Amino acid sequence: MSSTWNNCLTQLENEIPATDFNTWVRPLQTVETDKTITLLAPNKFVLNWVNQHYFTRFEQAINEFSNGNLSLQLAIGSKSTPKTSESKSKNKRLNPTKKLPSFLNKAFTFERFIEGSSNQLAKACALKIIESNKIIYNHLCIYGHSGLGKTHLIHAIGNSFGGRDHTTVINACKRVKELKTTDNQFATDYANLLRTLSH
Repeated sequence: MSSTWNNCLTQLENEIPATDFNTWVRPLQTVETDKTITLLAPNKFVLNWVNQHYFTRFEQAINEFSNGNLSLQLAIGSKSTPKTSESKSKNKRLNPTKKLPSFLNKAFTFERFIEGSSNQLAKACALKIIESNKIIYNHLCIYGHSGLGKTHLIHAIGNSFGGRDHTTVINACKRVKELKTTDNQFATDYANLLRTLSH
């Protein structure tokens, strides 16, 4: 990531509400040339949102920190980061003596996750959870059609925390099967709960 954009992020983080910053700004990736900073959005929805709500502010910040030498562009895409043996060995060194809980599917890891435009934002949020030692998201709700990687991401989070003492995440992964439901069943259960509470 460019130092100009890093400076912009530091300033913008103080100006933009944390939820909005983590949802719309943090997932953006940058490609910098001599004259341009290109912000890569994971999909068209994010691109349009950023363009409509933040483009002018981003442009001002980039002009400020580059002394007007860089222009801003938005695009859809992502930078692929090469997998290094160092990052693989770092994950293995977390705590080799602690076993992963048996309810986690060990095949569902971030390395094996197939990323596409429909699930890039969800993956970025999931990665932020495991990279940070502080709570970034109060709740992480992943919604989407069948086969887009929701279960894979939940298990990948649990597998990443397997060697560390993050019991809240592990317990959340334990309850995944209990939380899976159809929209009709959820609406019925919710309506029944409201009826029960009103009596």
